[in-house]
Amino acid sequence: MKKFSLVFICIISTIGLQSQDAIFSQYFASQPYLNPAMTGFFDGSYRINAHYRTQWTSISSGVNTYGVNGELKFGDHEGEKDYVGAGISIYRDDLYGRLANNTGRLNLAYHKRLGYGDTKHYLSIGANFGMDYRQVNKDLIFPEEPVAFQHANLFVPNLGLGLNYQIVFPSFANVFLGGAVDHIISDKISIYNSNVQNEKRITIYSSARLKVNEAVYMIPTFLTAMQGPHKQINFGTAAQLLMREYYDNKANFQIGVYGRLGNEGFDALIGMFRYENRGIQVGLSYDHALTELSSATGGFGALELSLGYIGFIEKVFKSRAECPNLKNF
Repeated sequence: MKKFSLVFICIISTIGLQSQDAIFSQYFASQPYLNPAMTGFFDGSYRINAHYRTQWTSISSGVNTYGVNGELKFGDHEGEKDYVGAGISIYRDDLYGRLANNTGRLNLAYHKRLGYGDTKHYLSIGANFGMDYRQVNKDLIFPEEPVAFQHANLFVPNLGLGLNYQIVFPSFANVFLGGAVDHIISDKISIYNSNVQNEKRITIYSSARLKVNEAVYMIPTFLTAMQGPHKQINFGTAAQLLMREYYDNKANFQIGVYGRLGNEGFDALIGMFRYENRGIQVGLSYDHALTELSSATGGFGALELSLGYIGFIEKVFKSRAECPNLKNF
């Protein structure tokens, strides 16, 4: 009965706050989802990513978020001229097996090279166009009177815009910052008779890749996301260790520790491991919950897995260690 009550509370809370989007702990592993201006922002010809996150599994089936993203680059691939990135992303947020938010996006970005000295600057502007599809299981069981759903299925159009700016110091640092606004088109998103509107999601982030020595780099990151009454701040750093074949195969691994702040204070402590070799990228992270809900979930927070591959179409491709990509972050 205690577990049922907890499930009921979580579901009702989710229905009332359903305008909140999912945000991954490995947010730079699904870059176009974070900011459409990052579409095509990598060292290669095409990129494919898959992402999976599961949390609160001790409460019913928990919350599961997963999706895929594919991108292509058109124009100059060596970072010396302007180029265009285009891609498609599909994500699903499944809440306790009762509610689901499905997201489909067409992502477009234009990347402008600024300056031609040793220090390079890049400005990227992007947009996404798509649709959100929200579903509810009408067989929900409530302890008292049933909820009168007006919509069991709801389609909501979406428009998002983003900017990203990067400064590359070839000998010691690669610094970038950016921001995005999603759900610019406002529409009703309530599954029952309510005037709840689709809240805009505002995301601001920054990161850097700082050289310690020939084999070690530090990668501090910061992100803040706001959507209606919900606020989230992620911060931390990772150490990137280059392997012998790094300059041939980009072989390296990262170990990072991050913190997350929510509306109620310190929300979670996050550990992350990431490995890359020959364009294949694998990331694994775990969120250790620090909120009161952790006692109800048996202390289990969230487990997240990301997989990616960056490939080359050209027969000859000039690899750039200082390139304006996020492949190393």
